[in-house]
Amino acid sequence: MSRFSDAITAIKQGLGDRLCIMGHHYQHDDVVRHCDVTGDSLELARRIEGIDAEHIVFCGVYFMGESAALLAKPGQSVHMPAWDANCMMSLMTPAGLARTVLLQLQATGRKIVPLAYVNTTLALKAVVGEFGGAVCTSANARTMLAWALEEAGPDGACFSCPTSTWAATRACSLAWAPMTGTCCA
Repeated sequence: MSRFSDAITAIKQGLGDRLCIMGHHYQHDDVVRHCDVTGDSLELARRIEGIDAEHIVFCGVYFMGESAALLAKPGQSVHMPAWDANCMMSLMTPAGLARTVLLQLQATGRKIVPLAYVNTTLALKAVVGEFGGAVCTSANARTMLAWALEEAGPDGACFSCPTSTWAATRACSLAWAPMTGTCCA
């Protein structure tokens, strides 16, 4: 690992302020020691705006790198050391399938508000936005679920993806019963 560490250090010195290395806090210490910015998915996304470096190396899973690329400024490049670094949860709901299901649910006449967990692909997040929904994290899931249910109204529903499990764990504190049909997942 020393060979890689030395190479990374040399590249950082050579590029200076033109390079920012971001890493999810779950990365191995050998990676984190080189990171200029660390945090969870939400924190890393929030920090993109304040980065002026031309090159952003994102050490995390693919969906996080997609978000970083979306939030990057014009002229910035986001580089992923491992493009095949996937999160299985992020692959559970393909965007095309979600669009089809949301159209079918919408056709019933009920207002459907989609809510996607941050561990989803950019394509799915776009579908959620297209249908008036939002993206949430574990930290704000309860607040966002309350918002989605309010937006849907008494006869509407919240479509949570990629699974209803994370939403259901927040639902108890909202006196919301997933089994009543107020949530479709």
